[in-house]
Amino acid sequence: MGEQPRRAGSDVSQYTDPEAEHLRTDREQFNLAHKDTFTVLEGFPISAAVHSAAPIPSDEDARLSALKSLGILDTAHEQRFDDITDLVCSIFNVPIAIVSLVDKERQWFKSCVGLNCSQTDRKSSFCAWTLVPKNPEVLVVPDATEDVRFQANPLVLNDPFIRFYAGAPLVTTQGHRLGSLCIIDRKQRHFDAESCRLLCNFAEVVVRELEKDEARATERLSLERVSGFQQSLEAESEGILLVDTSTPDWNILFQNEAWLKATGMTRNEVHGGKLWHLFTPAGQTREQVTQEYQKAISKQLSFTLHLFRGRPTSASTRRLVIAHFKAAATEHINSRTPLVGVPGSVAWRNGEAGHLYFVTVQRHEEPDVGGRDGVQQGVEAGQNEAFEDVQLGPLLGQGGFGKVYRGLWNGAAVAVKVCFIIIIIFFLIFFCFFFFWVLGP
Repeated sequence: MGEQPRRAGSDVSQYTDPEAEHLRTDREQFNLAHKDTFTVLEGFPISAAVHSAAPIPSDEDARLSALKSLGILDTAHEQRFDDITDLVCSIFNVPIAIVSLVDKERQWFKSCVGLNCSQTDRKSSFCAWTLVPKNPEVLVVPDATEDVRFQANPLVLNDPFIRFYAGAPLVTTQGHRLGSLCIIDRKQRHFDAESCRLLCNFAEVVVRELEKDEARATERLSLERVSGFQQSLEAESEGILLVDTSTPDWNILFQNEAWLKATGMTRNEVHGGKLWHLFTPAGQTREQVTQEYQKAISKQLSFTLHLFRGRPTSASTRRLVIAHFKAAATEHINSRTPLVGVPGSVAWRNGEAGHLYFVTVQRHEEPDVGGRDGVQQGVEAGQNEAFEDVQLGPLLGQGGFGKVYRGLWNGAAVAVKVCFIIIIIFFLIFFCFFFFWVLGP
């Protein structure tokens, strides 16, 4: 982004942007030309389309209670959230990104890039629509002027002249939707399924940051009796890094505080750094690792590496980090957290963001590791060569027997269900005994 991002101020009316001046001028000319056809009110035309707020979700009371319990509303800006909104603006090449929390009568912004406001009323909120579906799902609006839900929205007809919107709901470990991590543009655009999955993963990172303070407080009281927050604490202790594997040194794009704690590093060391300047592969050279895992990266498969921090000369002082790599555009960071679906209407372009990988680490240790044995070999997915012609894409949903992915099979788009083998075997054994009992002597 060329200029310094604008951070949230206090009031939506303070928002001004030179880039939006031509849209404002177009609106005024439209009002003048159509003054006999439209009623002009507060600077924009009211046509046959009437703006309505998003419906109130059925779990509204429980949802608001969960939001209030976090104690996050009306707090000061924090770098950990601003890092995320800055990053999604850069990755998706959009001027606006917001961490929006939907309160009873308003949506409040914990972090906001590109707008000089800290809240709007709930009635005009796009993010409130992410609360509506029965199951959490990314909301994608390619062109708000063509969507009946938003055609008459003041934020479409007035500043900031929203055209494109994509929002991933912020879903807590207990299943409550707090709001969304959204990106906005003033021009229409398309958003593919891989981008949806990537946005969902960033939304999950936001939720981890929102929940971790409460999880710590709950632990002090009696964490064992609150199973939902046990997952929050475990997630908080899991370090997350985002790297760009298309660069020679695997540039680091993002890191959370848990990663710094797990590796003993400082923000200044890691932020904007390069993975292969900070770590050395155990038992291999950097060149060997990048060549060995290039095929896995090209297919967006997961893999695990054992990495030593820095380039120490003595094995006795080396700190080992076990790093798990997951494709940011196709994998779910943590399978224990609630799944957010991808709309069936969006297209899938394979490999658009395949070079981005989340790297998680939960522990570090200092064992006596030497040679090739220090590297966990193999890729966690895709080792069965019989299915090389099937390429898995973004995760769409999850049922009782497995997960459903978008995929390509011999160039054709398909839905691929990956079944839980143990459950299937159990049912096969059950039916075998059942038929033996019914048909047997």
